[in-house]
Amino acid sequence: MRMSIVIDDDLMTEALGASGHTTKKETVEEALKLLITYKNHSKIKNFSGKIRWEGDLEKMRADIRKRRDCHARTQGIEGRDQRHRG
Repeated sequence: MRMSIVIDDDLMTEALGASGHTTKKETVEEALKLLITYKNHSKIKNFSGKIRWEGDLEKMRADIRKRRDCHARTQGIEGRDQRHRG
């Protein structure tokens, strides 16, 4: 969509620097995506305490450890802590 908008020069300069993008288009597109993500996360907060979770956290953690250990064996890094690959 093509459009013309007036954006504060100082704001755009700061946004370009913060984003690391080289074009205003990339910077504005990322800003819009971040705004959408932020607003969607805000909506999720409204469900806090309203949704009942049922599950076995210890079983989930054990399954994750099991998959991680299996992956480590296939990668030849058996016996090493996965968080400290170096």
